[in-house]
Amino acid sequence: MNWFKSSRKNEKRCLPEHIGIIMDGNGRWAKKRSLPRSAGHKVGAETFRKITKYCSKIGIKYLTVYAFSTENWKRPNDEISFLMKLFEQYLNEALKDFQQENIKVRFLGDKSGFSKNLQRLIDEVESASKNKTGMILNIAMNYGGRDEIVKAVKEIAFDAKFGNIDIEKINEKAISERLYTAKQPDPDFIIRPSGEFRLSNFLLWQSAYSELIFMNVLWPDFSENDNRVYAQFIRNALRGEDIVMKSTGSQFRSWSYVVDCASAILYILLKGKNGEAYNIADEASNISIRELAEITASMVGRKVVMEVPDETERKGYNPVSKSVYSVEKLKTLGWQPVTSIKDGIRKTINHLQSKP
Repeated sequence: MNWFKSSRKNEKRCLPEHIGIIMDGNGRWAKKRSLPRSAGHKVGAETFRKITKYCSKIGIKYLTVYAFSTENWKRPNDEISFLMKLFEQYLNEALKDFQQENIKVRFLGDKSGFSKNLQRLIDEVESASKNKTGMILNIAMNYGGRDEIVKAVKEIAFDAKFGNIDIEKINEKAISERLYTAKQPDPDFIIRPSGEFRLSNFLLWQSAYSELIFMNVLWPDFSENDNRVYAQFIRNALRGEDIVMKSTGSQFRSWSYVVDCASAILYILLKGKNGEAYNIADEASNISIRELAEITASMVGRKVVMEVPDETERKGYNPVSKSVYSVEKLKTLGWQPVTSIKDGIRKTINHLQSKP
């Protein structure tokens, strides 16, 4: 599923106004490929450029990305040095890019922590894009949510000391007006790739009512579309297309309907043992990818078509042939799934087709 726009033709798009992204997973992406961490940061920078342009193209008004936190200074010196050079390289390129792109750039955070040259480039990029009327891109660098709130409180304390603000008028608005994102709407979504389930000191004040989206994909592999097989199959079904497979689809996987997953989480919260890990899956829905494709195609009267993959596509295949989860511990809590794989796919298709 595309997080940013509708998947149906001629359908009115319902876009979020402000998206925040925690760009996480560069180091792990590189480690999985036996590459230096710097390689992950380089590919991550390209992903950032691609996603930024995409968000601007489809009409997102504000995009805030977490590029470098106040805690990142604790990383090894060689990694920090590479990141600073990468920032300088990107900002030099951005000065050229923004001549064509209608994107206004702002930097959130304490710029004084950077080198004089990097500070100069930051100022030049902001100046070069200040008259742009399109999407506002906030790049959080040397930024921390707690530090931002402390900064706002200090400003209020200073104003109160000299009588510039009445104590009775110190409220949420007074704090919001002193944040780096003053006069901007709070994020609708906070998206975090990499499989981590935390905000890591990002937009703590602004995200009070944001929808939090955690994704099990590393930032360099992040794209505007969800390219996992079940998402591709559902998109084919919604468009009334045959499902094209470029492998035998013999890989065996555990599947579970989202409502069953939610009920399992509640069981774990209410009855689970503290510190224990529980798998969530429907053992009756452990099927191959080929079977999943055939079930999905049958729902809309289409078929599965086989094609020969090219060399690039073969390299992208997941080598794991069987990935199923034991749910014995979860069953001891009394949990049982109620939605079969067929009913789950049917409900998913019906729900997406009924969206206005």
